[in-house]
Amino acid sequence: AEAEPAPAPAPPRAAAAQPEQGAGPALAADEEQEQLAGPELAADEEQEQLAGPEFAADGHADSGTTVAKASAAYRAAGGADGDPQTLVGGPVPGDEDVRRIGAVERYRPRFTADSVNGGFAYTSGYGFSAAAQIAVSDVLGNHRFYITTDFFSSLESSNFHLVYEHRGHRANFSLGLHNFKDYYHSDRTWLGEDLGERRYFTERSYGLSAGVSYPFSVFNRVEFDISAISMDRQFAEVTDGGYVELTDERISRSLIIPSVRFVNDTTLWGSVGPLSGGRSSIVLQRAWESGGSFGYLTGIADVRRYIKLGVRHSVALKLVAARSSARSAQNFYMGGVNSLRGYGDFVFHGRNLTTASIEFRFPFIDHLEIASPIPLSLWGLRGVAFIDAGAAWDDDFRGVVHGPTGTRLSGIKASHGVGVRMRLSMFIVRFDWAWPTDLRRAGGVVTHFALGAEF
Repeated sequence: AEAEPAPAPAPPRAAAAQPEQGAGPALAADEEQEQLAGPELAADEEQEQLAGPEFAADGHADSGTTVAKASAAYRAAGGADGDPQTLVGGPVPGDEDVRRIGAVERYRPRFTADSVNGGFAYTSGYGFSAAAQIAVSDVLGNHRFYITTDFFSSLESSNFHLVYEHRGHRANFSLGLHNFKDYYHSDRTWLGEDLGERRYFTERSYGLSAGVSYPFSVFNRVEFDISAISMDRQFAEVTDGGYVELTDERISRSLIIPSVRFVNDTTLWGSVGPLSGGRSSIVLQRAWESGGSFGYLTGIADVRRYIKLGVRHSVALKLVAARSSARSAQNFYMGGVNSLRGYGDFVFHGRNLTTASIEFRFPFIDHLEIASPIPLSLWGLRGVAFIDAGAAWDDDFRGVVHGPTGTRLSGIKASHGVGVRMRLSMFIVRFDWAWPTDLRRAGGVVTHFALGAEF
């Protein structure tokens, strides 16, 4: 049954009707009510206009009811019925910016700059160089633009990356446009191709990208991306005079690279890294070359967990597994501060990779103050003790070797060590000291330094 609305309150009236001088007898009560409200706002009609038949049984009116209420109230105050200048939501004569109570207006995005950073430099040897980062969004954050660019000597050597994100719905959409020019002295390319030896080369890549991110909950989401990229690579050689000059050896490719990724993140962060919760991702990526034979299929799984022990102690676990196949399978590299401590950077590589790390994290120094010779105060230093292990291989793999002198690690590499972390201004500084081991003997200490949060 429809809920019967409460009768609308009557307009305010004077305590006693006082006739104007020379105006004749006092107005009758019914006539006075008719003059004050008008025939179109009689009691029954006013109630129907203010509530209306669309007032549902659950006691909620739709948008038509809201407009009817506001229109009736404004007409009662003297507005002209039906005049588009006085209807709710319409412009107010003489003042276009006045917002009427009860008015419903369509949202129009108005963009402002969230951040603008940049700088430039000049030297006689290299000429001008400049860099800029700009972020622009509307008031609600439904539309966002990110522009990153730099200029170095010439337009050919410059980079830019333009990204647009639409966040007005549950699914977020993005479009990107980029042009990058990079210089390398490496034994691998950014696509993961193994060159066999360290070589000088330049790579220019440009293209378009599109992505969709859909959250299943606050902690889980799935992401789809596709990129269309053109790449031009030119190699260089060292001359007898010691200069690096470009050669005629070139490689050009046009690639289509789609990928899908599932992400889970429940991490609670502290001052230098995660404290509790966990995060994980599973990525599957495919690449095809237009008009060529280059291509690969790559899968990567990364799982991290953080377990609190009391208030200030925790244990961190990380496991990474990756595999690449097809004609131009990618190579994965292992070694260094972010993968396998105790070894040089990227000294191991292969089409298959597995790494594992476990860390015990504890408070080291809460406050250290040095008076002289240089006054210095350090706050919140954290300590870690860790064990790392991992392996990178192509086809044949033998992790452990059993011999007459015992068992030792072969394909599997391992290390153990300690480290310290601290926040210094806007930076997180990390020092690690690690000793490689094959379970029979330990090697010399290797020191690692890095800026950035721990895993």
